[in-house]
Parts: sequence; C-alpha cells; structure tokens
Amino acid sequence: MSLFSHRHRATRFTSGSVPSQRVIVDGSYQPDTLLAAAGKPVTVVFRRRDASLCSLEVVFPHQGVHATLPQDEDVMIELPPSKPGEYEFHCGMGVLYGRLIVQ
Repeated sequence: MSLFSHRHRATRFTSGSVPSQRVIVDGSYQPDTLLAAAGKPVTVVFRRRDASLCSLEVVFPHQGVHATLPQDEDVMIELPPSKPGEYEFHCGMGVLYGRLIVQ
C-alpha cells in the first residue's frame, strides 16, 4: 500500500494577504495535499486530534521548519515563499506524509 493511498482533496491557498489553510491531524493529514502560489508566504494551521506520539511533530524539511503539535491545540506555521515544485511534509517519525505543491 502506498503512503499516499489515502489522499484527501487538495486545498488551494487563496484568501488574505498571507494565505492560510487548516490541516487536521487524525491518523493522517487532512487534507494531505496543499496548493500554494510560488513566491508567496503561506500559513498552515495544524490541529492534532489523535493522541499518538507519531503525530506529535510536523516537519517541512525543504523549508527548514519543525514544529511540535500539542493535542487539541491550533499551531500556526508560517512557511517562507518557495519556488514552484512539490515539497513533502511529514511527522517526526516519518510515518505520516503530505505534500505542498507550489505553482
């Protein structure tokens, strides 16, 4: 089974001066595919619902971002502008995966 076999609908960042999107962490990232505009910063708000230690952290390796996700709290992560491409994000244990598509 592929790591991306349980895909959720992609979400495009469109509103506000710094676009933002909410991602729910509950056994997977929901949605697990995010779309963003090239050259613009993006804010992602994570909310961790499950209690597993696997989902305790989220890492955006290309952007150099690593954050702890306390259970049932919103955590706002500001990502710097990126060039077009696909960038993965994952949990601290490398089990949960998602991707940021910059167009």
